[in-house]
Amino acid sequence: MIDGLRANYNDLRLLRIFDAAKSDPNMEKLAANLQNKLDALLENSL
Repeated sequence: MIDGLRANYNDLRLLRIFDAAKSDPNMEKLAANLQNKLDALLENSL
């Protein structure tokens, strides 16, 4: 799922989207999981 999002949005934009989604209780867990995946991908690319 994260690969599909990254194909359409840059990483900075995704971080903003995930931060906004975390304010919705229904989306909080999904947004946190996606942000963790993105963080891991970015960390591995260094």
